[in-house]
Amino acid sequence: GETRIADFYLTPFIDSKSLTIEAEVDGPEKDWQLVVEATHPKTGEKTTQTYKEGMPRAALVLNGDLALWSPEEPNLYDVV
Repeated sequence: GETRIADFYLTPFIDSKSLTIEAEVDGPEKDWQLVVEATHPKTGEKTTQTYKEGMPRAALVLNGDLALWSPEEPNLYDVV
């Protein structure tokens, strides 16, 4: 469509078990919202957060114990 995600930034914060979401949306549509979903790489547990027009950023607090990335355990969360 004419309204689209032009750019986005995800910033992890290990201490607070959260992910900050910032998005730049271009287009004529007003009152848009994005639903962001993160899936835990080991448990499959999903966490969602809605990011709406006018919000400078949204914080997604991840459920459960974090599965951090390391060379021995290259865990990656799926974020859609």
